[in-house]
Amino acid sequence: MATIQLFSSFISPPIPSSPSSSDNQLPPFFAFTYNYLCAVLLLLPPLAYLTYKDYHSFLSLGPGGTPYNFYGYCIITSLRLLALRNPRVPGPVPEGLEHNGYLPKSGIAKRDASRPIVTGIAPHRQMNQRPRREVFNLLSSSLQNLADNYPRRLRIAISCFEKHCPGLFSRKQVNKTCNGEIVHAHPSDGSMHMTLHPADAKIVIEAGWGGTCNKKNPCPAPQHPTRIASLFDSQGG
Repeated sequence: MATIQLFSSFISPPIPSSPSSSDNQLPPFFAFTYNYLCAVLLLLPPLAYLTYKDYHSFLSLGPGGTPYNFYGYCIITSLRLLALRNPRVPGPVPEGLEHNGYLPKSGIAKRDASRPIVTGIAPHRQMNQRPRREVFNLLSSSLQNLADNYPRRLRIAISCFEKHCPGLFSRKQVNKTCNGEIVHAHPSDGSMHMTLHPADAKIVIEAGWGGTCNKKNPCPAPQHPTRIASLFDSQGG
């Protein structure tokens, strides 16, 4: 009888009791790491897709002042933290300036067309209402004529801001930013970026002719403050 019981114990050994639920729990650190990795794996595909689309939107604007690659895209992405929320609202004019601007205080003629769609930081481009090629050629010739007619005051060189098109520079660098660059025009969309006195920028924006650039530009000096404005085409297309 004892022999039979011993034999049966080998055939059907006793089943060990299952461990308690507390024994299956991971330590707090490993549990946090596990949950974190799961969250990253879930968010990574949509984040990669959104980054891919945003990067190609950046490339669609064409070359500009930043490198035309993923490195330049990363720079612009970080600069979005400094982007103006509403470039159609002129900034305040600092008090106590030695000069009050150059445009008449009564204002300038209003732009007939509605404001175009403008996007990007650098490059900063006009997406619709682009001028005809002959209009842009006339604009480029006008900038060149200014440099030819006033060679002691003005010069033409590659834009310091844009780096892919000619710009008009002042030989007397009141604004030290970018070696005294005054204006450059974009062949890709026909718009311009111009350095203006804050009071003049306010008049231009309120008349519908432009808007402040999407990146906040500090004044280089209190007595000679400037503001970068994006100027639109007169015909709106």
